Amino acid sequence: MARKGAPTRRCRDGKFALFAGVAAAGVLAVSARAHAQSHDAAVRLDGLQPASAGSPFIRAEGPRHSFDRGMSYAVRLTGDYALKPLTTRVVQGAPNSPGQTSDKALVRHALLLHVGAALAPLDWLTLEANLPIAVMERGEDDLSVNAQTMRAGKAGVGDIRLGLLFTPLNREKLDVGFGARAWAATGSRAAYMSDAGASPRIEATAFFAAKRGAISYACTTGIAPLFFAGRDGDRLALSCAAAFRLSSLTSFVAEPHIALYSFRSADGPGGTTPGLGNADLAPSFEPLGALVFHAGPLMIKLAGGAGFGGAPGTAAARGILSVSYQHQGDPVAVQLPPPDRDLDGIPDSYDACPDAAGQKEQRGCPRSADDDGDGILEDDACPREAGPAHDDPRGHGCPDRDNDHIPNPIDSCPIEPGTPPTGCPTYARLKEKEFVSTPPLRFVRGRSMLTAESLAALSEIMSTTRANPTIAQLSVVIGTRRVRRKLADARAAQVHKLFKDTGFDNNRYEVVLDGKARGGQIRVRVIR
Repeated sequence: MARKGAPTRRCRDGKFALFAGVAAAGVLAVSARAHAQSHDAAVRLDGLQPASAGSPFIRAEGPRHSFDRGMSYAVRLTGDYALKPLTTRVVQGAPNSPGQTSDKALVRHALLLHVGAALAPLDWLTLEANLPIAVMERGEDDLSVNAQTMRAGKAGVGDIRLGLLFTPLNREKLDVGFGARAWAATGSRAAYMSDAGASPRIEATAFFAAKRGAISYACTTGIAPLFFAGRDGDRLALSCAAAFRLSSLTSFVAEPHIALYSFRSADGPGGTTPGLGNADLAPSFEPLGALVFHAGPLMIKLAGGAGFGGAPGTAAARGILSVSYQHQGDPVAVQLPPPDRDLDGIPDSYDACPDAAGQKEQRGCPRSADDDGDGILEDDACPREAGPAHDDPRGHGCPDRDNDHIPNPIDSCPIEPGTPPTGCPTYARLKEKEFVSTPPLRFVRGRSMLTAESLAALSEIMSTTRANPTIAQLSVVIGTRRVRRKLADARAAQVHKLFKDTGFDNNRYEVVLDGKARGGQIRVRVIR
């Protein structure tokens, strides 16, 4: 006589130890066997529940982009092939006696598509949706389980998942967030993708993501509150990931995933697997390795790995191809200090003598007791030339022609504002009739946004121009070869806005579009 178990993952004789996730706090070793699930239990094959569409990882939420204007959005299509995600054990022999066993696959091959989208109207708020679709399922049909017929899986649509995620801590090197995801029980039971008709499922989630050099890493945990009450099909899950930047276009990602599912046993409470309430537990462990290709806003992931554990939906092997597109909002603007031409620490708007360094009690004007009127009565290194106080006695009380807080006698670049100790600019140097920038001035590829280095270089160029009255005008030449007119105009507008926001005299610069110059590059020429 044949006895047949209910749907589960591949199982072997005896017990085996397996790590399953219970929460971010640790890992639980669970002893599992062939599970005798009831026919109407919540069997779900879409065990791969992807992260938000904009994440660089498959299951874990990755680092988020900070922005202060516009919004970010992402779309993603993921192809997911699973080998033997749903099997049942058949025991040949008389009831309650040893017999030969064999595994039968209700679903031997499954190809699922995950269609996902995410929208971030604010950099700390993300709305997401994901819909799994079973394109193909193949397996053994008409298996009798507990006097009921179980059929091979068929193509169908799964439950749509909606999520709301908050990221209250969003820093350049660390993000921390939380949220919730809900599943509407509307999918196909014939495809083993839903327990249609049941009440919706909800899962609380928390995550962190960080960057350190060429490495980014993250962990995301999901907790279904009713798991602790033994609700059939709920889970605890933990997904972690680490990405190693191989080049500007490629990364390698290691991403282990562990989960613990509660399920209703056909044998009732008291089975060999420990459980909560009236449910037993089934573990799942799926480590994945992925190669990620970056091409601007486009991202392609190739991933694969083996699976272990008794939970339905745990594939013996899994292969993934994912393609996503992400549009990011404008970055957070850099706050520039208020203008202070004489560098006396008093902003020009409050300085009665904005071109001569002075004292706060004199409203920024120098005292009349010293010859050069700079307010320095003793140890003035330049007694005939007004200048601010300085820690270096060689420049104490000396003028600072380029207004970079480094007096002329100790400034290696006296007509180019710079940084200590040399006083020279970091990115842009004045070479006769043109500014030379390292790295070259350019826009972000395909966008109207300047690179961070280019923003800093243009700020240095404006400071040098202000410090040199002999420079009558700047000619900012933007290359537009093979660039759409709309993008070229947007880039020119971005440069105009930068000069206007920093208070630069609009009579001292011009913006020129050059159709012969390489698209996206910028040259700044000097007109004397």
